[in-house]
Amino acid sequence: MLIIAISTLFSRLSNIKREQFPIDERVKYVISCQGEKKYDDEYYQLKLVELFGHDVMWGEELKLGLSNNRNNALQLVFNHYSEPDSYVYICDDDIFPNLEGLFLAIEAMKVDKLTCLTGIIKTKNGDFKNYCHYPYQHTKLSAAKVCSVEILINIDLIKYSNIFFDPKFGLGTNYPSGEEFIFLTDIISKGGKVGYRPINLCTHPPLSSGDDFYSNNDKIIAKGAMFKRVFSFPLYYIMIIAFAIKKHKEYKKNISFFCFLKQILIGTIGNKS
Repeated sequence: MLIIAISTLFSRLSNIKREQFPIDERVKYVISCQGEKKYDDEYYQLKLVELFGHDVMWGEELKLGLSNNRNNALQLVFNHYSEPDSYVYICDDDIFPNLEGLFLAIEAMKVDKLTCLTGIIKTKNGDFKNYCHYPYQHTKLSAAKVCSVEILINIDLIKYSNIFFDPKFGLGTNYPSGEEFIFLTDIISKGGKVGYRPINLCTHPPLSSGDDFYSNNDKIIAKGAMFKRVFSFPLYYIMIIAFAIKKHKEYKKNISFFCFLKQILIGTIGNKS
């Protein structure tokens, strides 16, 4: 079974186009909504059925933050779908899932016994970013390159190991990035097998908030907190210095190397995890 778990806001439901999400008997949709509700539940139920078909399941997340919204979607999946060989695609409300690619990815996961597969995003201009043309197994380093809508998971290990997105990270928190990286490295730490396959999972607009990690101090500080969350001492300091050097060309017009390094190190002080 393929379950497409979408995190969105009540105010954004009117922006979703019917043609974005194909209705298919092999697919279940789970929607988690946040934000202000202008209408009653019956209105939203009818709206979601119109968009996703009669099999849609939805819930409301009262806590702020994208990670909390994603976690609510995952919890809805765990509570209502316990069939073996169930797979969850982590989805946003602005993409077009590629069902052919997602089912191909599921077959690859079965053959290679993967807990999680990351794949390719297309845009109208081509690939979303530079991807490898060959499969490989993710490490804690390579997982840093993954964004959320590249992630397809087998729910078995995730459910029984109680793995969720860290609610301290992601949009709407003090650390507005890094949640996908932490999620994947938590899977690896729990013994899960995470692999990349060059399979197209969706089409996405050509912009990503993940491309901007330096335009304000919160985004830079989040990287330091992220490295500390994933790696042990003193390795996270080594990773931070290497990251600051590697990305210097990208941020040097906005902030000096030493100011960038200072802000990213502040993140290691604030994060107590």
